[in-house]
Amino acid sequence: MEARKAKKEQEKRRKAKEEEMLRVREVALAEKLMREREERKKEMGSLIEEEERRKKNQMFQGAATHQVEETHYDQLLLGREREARERKDTAQKAALIYEQTKITARKVVEKEAKVRVREKKKLYKAKDEEIKEKRADLLVKSKAEVAEKKYKFAVTRQKEQEIKAMTIDRNVYAQS
Repeated sequence: MEARKAKKEQEKRRKAKEEEMLRVREVALAEKLMREREERKKEMGSLIEEEERRKKNQMFQGAATHQVEETHYDQLLLGREREARERKDTAQKAALIYEQTKITARKVVEKEAKVRVREKKKLYKAKDEEIKEKRADLLVKSKAEVAEKKYKFAVTRQKEQEIKAMTIDRNVYAQS
């Protein structure tokens, strides 16, 4: 009984630990995603500021300078787009890994549950076999005891009849 309670307590602790680990991973992932969003917002702000600065400079400079600056801005924009795409891909991979981890953890828990059920069935079956054997032993013992009592009774009756017969032989008047 205590072993069962200890096992249940151990199972509860293991489940709590798994849930805590999952919560920690979820929090870490959420923080990472928040940081990435903030970085993207900052980059978008810097891009908007760069565009405004470029427009102001364009007003004061000639057309050739405008072309050089536009090329430079296009290169910066392409770089920022590439970085954003890489961050997006990284975030998607992290989310996929997280989902796969959750699925794997669920499968492990289910597999452990099945193993525990199987072990319980084996234990109950072994206990049933043990009980059957003990019942059979008790039945054999009780039959042996009954047979022994019958034998002793028969022996006692035989002796009593012999004593009665001897008493009658010795004393003719003792026939009652």
